[in-house]
Amino acid sequence: MKKILRIKGIIFLGVLIGIFILLSFVFTDRWLENQMEDYGSLVVGAKVEVDGLYFSTTDLILRWNRLQVTDPRNTMTNLFETTECDLDIDPFPLLSKKLNIENITVKGLKFNTPRETDGKLSDLEKQALEEGMPDFVKELHQNLKDEAAHMPVFNVSQFTRKINVDSVYAMLELQSPQKMDSLKNASEQKYNEWENRIAELPSEEDFKEIETQINSIDPNKLNDIDELKNTLVVGKSLKDKLSQYRTQYDALKNNFDSDLKQLKRAPGDAQKWIQADYRRALSLAKLPDLSVKNVAKLLFGQRILDQIETITGYIGTARYYADKFKSSAPEKESPPRLQGQYVHFGKYLETPKFWIKKMDLSGELSNGLQLAGNAENIVSSQKNIDQPTSLVLGGSRSDKTALNLNALFDYRDESPRENISLKLDHLPLNGTKLTDFALLPSKIAKGSGFISADINFEADNFLSEIQFTGTQLKFDAGDKPQNLNPQLAKISHSITNAMTEVKFNTGIRQTDGKFNFNINSNIDNLIARELKQLASDEVIAARQNLEAKVTQETGKYKQELDAFVNEKVSSLVGEVQVVGDLIDEYEAELETLKKETEKKIEKKAAGKLLDIFK
Repeated sequence: MKKILRIKGIIFLGVLIGIFILLSFVFTDRWLENQMEDYGSLVVGAKVEVDGLYFSTTDLILRWNRLQVTDPRNTMTNLFETTECDLDIDPFPLLSKKLNIENITVKGLKFNTPRETDGKLSDLEKQALEEGMPDFVKELHQNLKDEAAHMPVFNVSQFTRKINVDSVYAMLELQSPQKMDSLKNASEQKYNEWENRIAELPSEEDFKEIETQINSIDPNKLNDIDELKNTLVVGKSLKDKLSQYRTQYDALKNNFDSDLKQLKRAPGDAQKWIQADYRRALSLAKLPDLSVKNVAKLLFGQRILDQIETITGYIGTARYYADKFKSSAPEKESPPRLQGQYVHFGKYLETPKFWIKKMDLSGELSNGLQLAGNAENIVSSQKNIDQPTSLVLGGSRSDKTALNLNALFDYRDESPRENISLKLDHLPLNGTKLTDFALLPSKIAKGSGFISADINFEADNFLSEIQFTGTQLKFDAGDKPQNLNPQLAKISHSITNAMTEVKFNTGIRQTDGKFNFNINSNIDNLIARELKQLASDEVIAARQNLEAKVTQETGKYKQELDAFVNEKVSSLVGEVQVVGDLIDEYEAELETLKKETEKKIEKKAAGKLLDIFK
């Protein structure tokens, strides 16, 4: 999968060609060749080398014999290289100091070719490129590195050594009891604060006074219209008082609900602290975590993180140059009232300064797969043509191996967007390294792979979904793990024979600054089950013993905190709820009295009107 995904390097080709062509109209071939290499290296982050460059201003021809672009992650390998390249330049825009290329033909495109010399840049050159990366890419790279730093590591010796639980526990300084005690004190303080604030709400006597006044009103006993109107005035006064109570109650309730959530989180926080103490105990004892989640990351996590970091680095570079070449519109003026302003009319429909309308690509992968495709609208300003940059590349072989790559780079508005979709079918896995897991052969002898990857960027958000399926797998028997004791060798043999098909899917996202990485596989449960069987009784007993010791010492603090929170939260909720219910109840009664009174007034008024016409 690593080799195939390097096809993404092709997105640099258009940027490099653009820089090369702009330089070509001013300088000699040799000087131009040097400058093309310098600027291209800055874009890629590794050496770019051009051989046999030729430029003719009279015939408007630019070509080279060979272009090599170093892989910045493996500087003894080329990310890609090309043989000859021919350009068809439109002469008329040159009169306006603009360069429009109708078509470029790039031949002999190859990937992952070996280099004769190291293509590594100096540290200063790399630093200059890294400083130009967008902030969200820097943040994403740091999150990927942090995730990689916490990747689980499998050590066979963890299952065979002697474990002194008492010695480990003696070194462990539990942190959760002190945290829970502090949390209980903070909760008590918050409880007392709310007791005082709730006491400021209308009291039981206040509501009894309102109830007495409501009960004294009976519209059915009143026959005089003035008395009935006076009843409405009294009811309005009571309603206004309840409205004041309601405002006071709502203001308190909003703050109370917020603090209530914090109080209710206390037991959950305490449990997390206890689990953290337990994990620290396991770390001191150097006991393995055999959860399914960790097995999945153990098998495939690091390689996936490496691939995503590479791709996001390329996208960061593309955004850097897109932003650099983007034309900035004048700021809109805000004139004083009743004054005019200058209106700046943009050059939205003008021909861009640089525009490759179409680039035809052809070449092959290292496995002999012939590729063909094109890139369109490689342009200095997408707004000028109202079109994004696109890339389509595909190919197939007689053995049904097929590749399809589609990419879209949209920088027309303030929220840049990149979408990359890759699909590989019937990819031969012969000799492919699946994983670095210590109990598995590192190479696959035979099998077919299917890969589907969708990688999406929008503004500062990132989302990727990758699925892999390996079918009809057979591992290289001569590449089996060495120096395993008989029990480990048996487990390794069992896992290897059971893995005839491998599926995994992974999701990595960074949205609103929050990073998440998840991965699972159909063999996670198989590996976890075998590892648990591999674990000696002593390892299992040590884990249980450590957990029991941590639970015993932290249990009393947890019980006290839980009991306090449950009791006090219920008490506070009940007190606040009573006030809210009474306000609702008396507001409803007053509304009923109002309607009854108004109805009786209408009847009385209608009766008097009839008496006038008798």
